Formats: sequence, C-alpha cells, structure tokens
Amino acid sequence: MPLTSFLPFLYISVLFTYSPAFGFEHNVKPHCPPDKEVCEFDWVVDYVETMIYYEDGGAGHPIVVRNGSLYQRSSCNTYIPIDISKDSEKAIFADGSYKLIYGINGHYPGPSVVVYEGQQVVVNLKNNLLMEGLTIHWHGMVQWHTPWMDGVGTVSHCPINPGETFQYRFLADPPGTHWYHSHLGTERTDGLSGALIVLPKPEKLENLRDDLPELSGDFVMVVTDWKLDASIETKSEADWGLNPFSYGFNETKCYSITLDATGGAVGLFPFESALINGRGNHYLNKDNPEQPDIPELPTETFVVNRYGYYRFRVINTGMLFAFRISVDKHDIQIISVDGNDVVMTSAESVIVHGGERVDFIILASEDIANYWVRAQSIEDTNSEGPVVQDTALAVLRYNGSREVQPKTHRYECRPKDPCRVVNCPFGQYPDSYSITCVAASELKSTSAQIKAHPVPIASSPLEFQEIFLNFHFSYGNTYVLVMFFLKVNKIYPKQENTTTSCESLNCTDHCKCTYIVKLEKDKTVQIVFLNMDDAPFGMPHPIHMHGHHFHVLKTGFPHYNSTTGEILDRNRDIKCSTKSCNGASWRNEEWNFGNVPGLNLENPPQKDTIAVPRNGYVVVRLKADNPGYLILSIK
Repeated sequence: MPLTSFLPFLYISVLFTYSPAFGFEHNVKPHCPPDKEVCEFDWVVDYVETMIYYEDGGAGHPIVVRNGSLYQRSSCNTYIPIDISKDSEKAIFADGSYKLIYGINGHYPGPSVVVYEGQQVVVNLKNNLLMEGLTIHWHGMVQWHTPWMDGVGTVSHCPINPGETFQYRFLADPPGTHWYHSHLGTERTDGLSGALIVLPKPEKLENLRDDLPELSGDFVMVVTDWKLDASIETKSEADWGLNPFSYGFNETKCYSITLDATGGAVGLFPFESALINGRGNHYLNKDNPEQPDIPELPTETFVVNRYGYYRFRVINTGMLFAFRISVDKHDIQIISVDGNDVVMTSAESVIVHGGERVDFIILASEDIANYWVRAQSIEDTNSEGPVVQDTALAVLRYNGSREVQPKTHRYECRPKDPCRVVNCPFGQYPDSYSITCVAASELKSTSAQIKAHPVPIASSPLEFQEIFLNFHFSYGNTYVLVMFFLKVNKIYPKQENTTTSCESLNCTDHCKCTYIVKLEKDKTVQIVFLNMDDAPFGMPHPIHMHGHHFHVLKTGFPHYNSTTGEILDRNRDIKCSTKSCNGASWRNEEWNFGNVPGLNLENPPQKDTIAVPRNGYVVVRLKADNPGYLILSIK
C-alpha cells in the first residue's frame, strides 16, 4: 500500500502496558533490518519522576544521599545502597533534583528511533497523561506527501487527548541525525524528546563519501539545559517580566541577564544545570567541575578503544541555551549538520543551538586515560562583569583506563594558535579571546550531497520568489511565529477565520497576528531571515523550517568593535521601513531576484535549523516542492 493512501488522521484503540525502564542507549543500533519495509514502535507517554528508583512492577522509592553515598529509601527508616554499575538503569538521575516529567515508555531522553532511509516508520502512541494533550514533531523529516504527520499541534493535526492512541506513519527521509519532540506547549523541555537517526541504505554507502575512516563506534549525544521548575512556569514568568526574581520572589539578590561576547542576551533566566543523555549535576563552584554538588551521581561515559575513530551525533534539545561542544585534548572533525553531509572540517569546538544537530568524528589517539567531553554555555558577562561559563560534562574513557573522573582541561586558545570554533552565532569574538569563528554558511556540502540536492536556480524572475522575515525580540514581544504553505488543491484548513492575518491589519510596527506566507509550488524561493531587534535583550536565535532542508547561501553579520567584540551597528545591507524592521528589503535594489553578492551557489551546506546573528541576516534557498501547511518557528 503506498504511503500516500493512508488516512491523515488515524486514531486506533490499542491497550499498551509498560514497566519503567530508564537506560539510555547511546550506541546507534537500528531497530529493524534494512530490508524490512515497515519499522514499528509502541510508545506510552506517562508521568515519571527523576531520582526515583522504580521496581519492575512500577513501585517507586526515592533516591537520597546519605554520608556521601546514594540509597533507595524503601521505607521510612530503610535505606538500600545504590550500586551505580547495576542500578543506574532503574532511575532517571538527571541533575540529582526531584522533578516530575513526561516519559516515553518510562525513558528520558525518549527511546532513540534508529531506522533506515526509505523505511516506513510507524509509531503507535498512547497518551496516558491525565490532562495534557500532546503531539510529536519529527524534526528533520520532510514528510513528503504526509504534511499531516508533521506533528505540530493544531496545525498538522489535533492534539492527542488523554486516553487516546494515535498512529504516526511516515517515510524515513532524509538520512542523517534528527530528533523528535512534542510540539505542544512546553512538553518538549519537560521530557518529550529523543533522537531520530536515519541510516543510509547499505547499498548507497560506497557512493556517499570517501573521506570518512572506518568507524569503531557511533554515539548519540543529547544535550539540554535543565531546570527544576516546570517549563510552563519558566516560560510564563519570563512572559510576565519576572526574570529579575528568578532566584526567588523573596530573595534579596536579583538575577542579571547574562550576555554573550557581543553583548547579546544568553541567559534570560539563570542556568541551573545541563544534561548529557539524561545525566548531569549541579556545580556551585563553577571554576572546579571536579567538585560537583552530588559527586555520587553517574556521569554519561563513552568508552573507546585507542586509535579508533568514533562518531558523535550531537543534538541540542534544550529550551534556551546554546552549547559549545568540545573534547579535551582531541580535535573534532565535523562531517554533518542537521543530517546533511559537509566536507570534513577540523575544529577545536562547535556551537550547537536548540534544534540543531552536528555530527563529528574524533580519533582516540591520546594516552589511555579519561577525558572530559564538554558542553559549555556561551555566556560571557552580566551587569556585574565577566561570568564563568556553565558546563555539562561527560567522560571519554579509553578502554583499559581506571574508572575515575578525568583531570583534563580544555584547550587554551592562544594568539599564535587560536581555537577554531564552528557555527558561531556572531562574526567574531573579541581579539583577546584568540578564537577564529566559522559561520555555518562557510561549510561546504560534499559532492554527493550537492549532486543529490543541487541549489535551485531560477531561469527567470517569474520563477523566483524572495521573502524577508524578521524573527526578533522587541519591546512587549517575545518572538514572531510564521506559518507558510504551498498553494495547491485539497491541502488547507477547513475552518474559516481561524487566524487574524497580518495582511488584514494596517500594521505600522507591532501587531498581534498570524503571518502567513504563501509559497508558489515549484518556484525557487529565497528567504532572508533577519534578526533586527529594537530591544536591549536581543539575542541570536535558531529558526527551524518544517518540511524542507534549505541551502545556506550567506550570512550577513552586524558591525563589531574588534577589540571588545560588541555590536556597533546592525547590518546595513538591509533596508528597514520601521524601527522593528517590518517591510524589509535590500538597500541596493540591484541585489533583487537573487543577485546578492557573495552567495555560495556551488556547494553551500544544507540545514533545517539556522541560528541568525543578532542585527544580521542569513540567506537561504529552497525549491517549493513539498505542499502542505508548515511552520517556521524559533526553537
């Protein structure tokens, strides 16, 4: 049966049961053999609490710290020691705090979906929650002919209500590192997310690229910021302007927003902790990560053999913070972004924003020992002066080394040997940092990638559509949400007047409306993503496009003070008709119809999520060949 013949909304009545099981499998293992046409998963979404030891039958016991050791408290006065080597699969330790979250089959992160390109993925999802609806968005899947399976609540389909079961069914395409998450409310950052890995068909491997060594291992690395409060509470308090009281409404000390090296906002609320594959810790002494608050908690550990090559698939599923990823004493070789192959690029570290994925390879050629894998925030200062970057840690353990915490340090960037940092959200760090920034647009697609997905070129202006979209922070506004669709028959909401169109308003600057962009089918579409703000807390932020992977042709940065790194002026390639840059256009009219200088039309990288620099822009291009109602959103 062809995939296009499936009903767009398929609710089925099936009884699923599960017992809590918490071990996250970070090794990439396909769920089905490559010759199987349909790969099926049964999921139950239910509540689960961190730092609770769950028995096989579902009963739980709190995990507590006593005299420097972890115990499960099975009764008021009974404490049973936790053996991390045996019991770590019985609980979600997170950062050592107790927090009620959503789990999929009892897992956090959710179970990894590892399938082969072209397989039909079937997920039977039962909502066991008491009062929350949910949807699952398959981030990175283009959903050819199945836009109703994109999983955006109230856009792709109605939320799955408590007690209901819904069947997702779609083709695994394109191959690469992707992820899934709830696309309703704030559920994504309270547990409902996981890795989605689409492996190339075995017969295609030989023709994909010849620059990759034979791998000894393939790891998933899910990184996220983590807060004790529920995400809806954090989001609501930020909306109400309560950020200064983030330390507590009755606390004397107030919180000061942290800034990046250019003066853009990073921490709109305090960084509490971060997790790697569901494990982390608190560090009251940020200067000494060897002294976590709860040293007894397990740390995510990747075991390697010396002289082996290992692939890391990094996914940032977090709410706010970008992370600079590095491995002590090891260079990283970036090979893929958002599931799309790029020419191997060497770096000291790579910055991964919310929603982005980056694959890199390391060669385990150092001494047999333990090394820190770091996910570091890009915070730099606040109103009181410089701040120490917050960090999540994992361990790279060479086989044969002792099971102890590493004593290593990250590479020190020096003027004569600067650090190369890929995917910078700004054009440069201050000169004193000795960091060379590489923008995402400077990466190059491999020859096989660009052959399979060439840059669309319009043969006449009639086949070309250019759109300027300004996603930005502004006084009294947090962000802009854009819906776009291709004009085709039979794919449209049935209801009328479900939105207030921005076109119907005489909007001079700020309006509350749904901005709907109509793409004309099969045209070459060039979108200029802007981030021109009029707020003191503006920041670079990632934008995700559903239903397409676009070519990243150019990044336009603002003007910086090379000594301090601070932004002096917004990029002047763009002409803004209002203070918040509505009605943007090219300042030089000769740049219209795709005639922008500096576009890489030969081998640009492809992505589905791109961080737009503050007071700058990114030019992307795609072919409007995937009809449906889809959205653009800030992750």
